[in-house]
Amino acid sequence: MKSDSDPKSIEPNRGRQQAREEAQAKILAAAKALFAEKGFAAVSLVEIAERAGCTKGLVHHYFGSKRELWREVIEDYARSGNERELAAGDLSDDVQGILDRLRGSFRFFQNNGDYLRIARWAELQADHGMPESLEKVMRQSTAHLRRAQEAGEMRADIDPEHLHLMTYCMMTGWFQTKRFFCPAWGRDKEDPEADDAFMNDMLTFVRGGIEAVASRREKASGE
Repeated sequence: MKSDSDPKSIEPNRGRQQAREEAQAKILAAAKALFAEKGFAAVSLVEIAERAGCTKGLVHHYFGSKRELWREVIEDYARSGNERELAAGDLSDDVQGILDRLRGSFRFFQNNGDYLRIARWAELQADHGMPESLEKVMRQSTAHLRRAQEAGEMRADIDPEHLHLMTYCMMTGWFQTKRFFCPAWGRDKEDPEADDAFMNDMLTFVRGGIEAVASRREKASGE
């Protein structure tokens, strides 16, 4: 019997592990694409298996039911959100820190179109409320706003949870509606500069709204 430390036994184990990871990644990618296209209710595990190039049994083996696979898709995006929050952990809890976090979120939405469509389906089919993993990301973002408010960096008459929702709606709304508005404005909806122009205007708008009281205080102290 070969020991686990025997190189001849390790290599096949590595090969099987890699095959499992590749199969799981293909299934998850197929599920993301189909859920984004059709939402949860209209997608079957058979469709996901066909898109992933595997059997329905293998989907069951790795992810269980369709509901569990849907949950894993949401969890995967939530992990990206958590990683983004961790990467932003060194940002200061002031107006500039808030704007930098919003810029990071905007770029995430810009680079993850499937997430936006899945999020919209989740909102339309909100039978189970917000998934716990996404709620955690939301609370982390709101906590930064609350700390900035407590430090006097953000005006006190805005609910941090409402501000989080308002900025979320502005960012996701842009990517969900720019294909409708940009042609009417005579702009190229696929031009990355259109995204940047909207983002910069949004950040200017947010800055003016949240630091209005602080600005008045600074002007008064300078008189």
